[in-house]
Amino acid sequence: MNKGGEEAASGVGGSKQRRGAKNAKKSDDDELPMRQRVREVIEGKYITILMSLTTIFALFGDDLRLWLTGKDADPYFYAGLSLSFVLFTLEIFINSCVVNDFKFSFFWWLDIIATLSLIPDIGWIVEIIAILLAITPSSRSADAIPGMGY
Repeated sequence: MNKGGEEAASGVGGSKQRRGAKNAKKSDDDELPMRQRVREVIEGKYITILMSLTTIFALFGDDLRLWLTGKDADPYFYAGLSLSFVLFTLEIFINSCVVNDFKFSFFWWLDIIATLSLIPDIGWIVEIIAILLAITPSSRSADAIPGMGY
């Protein structure tokens, strides 16, 4: 009888400890559901479709601009590529915050390099970099041997 009473007491005491531990742990894990919700949104159908279309535009947009349009369409393509750059940057940032083991992984570096590779396609950014580096285009800038004056 004493043995059964001890089991009942320990069972009750154990459940109180579990509830106490659960409440203490709940404050530690409050961020976990938010991270899970953000991850579900990022990996959801609509964001996946948006980022897939953005990727296709980033891959072929500049080529389409050169092949099919005139100079007057350049600002629209640059705006689209700039938006692609911003969306990819946001995706990398958000995934770095909510996906475990993403930051500094192989795919993180791959995403960083791919996003940075958009910079030469965006004329606005190239012009700003040229101004900052004091590079001026000239007819001699394409010489195979600089200073030879061919």
